Amino acid sequence: VLGNLEDRDMMHDRRLSLVMGGVTVLNVFMMVLETDLGHKNKPLWFAINSLFVVAFIIEIGIRFHWNRYAWFLVRWNWLDAVLTLLIVTDIWILSLIDDSSEL
Repeated sequence: VLGNLEDRDMMHDRRLSLVMGGVTVLNVFMMVLETDLGHKNKPLWFAINSLFVVAFIIEIGIRFHWNRYAWFLVRWNWLDAVLTLLIVTDIWILSLIDDSSEL
């Protein structure tokens, strides 16, 4: 028996939080490596960073799907959304502008 719906939702939320916590730690580790080795093979680092951006966007989408409009009432969700928007701006917008200015 899976229990009631609220228990299953809490279990899924905890699992997602654990997985995304692991993704965040891995992201920090990759940022350290990029800082040391980033001058080599920029397209590889762009691809790796893009994977993290997609993971964070998917997390926000999943949490919004689970919580619907209650998502907007949790301040941590707003922090996640703002940080993800900053990452999108840095990785996908500013890096492309920087690359085009080198032409």
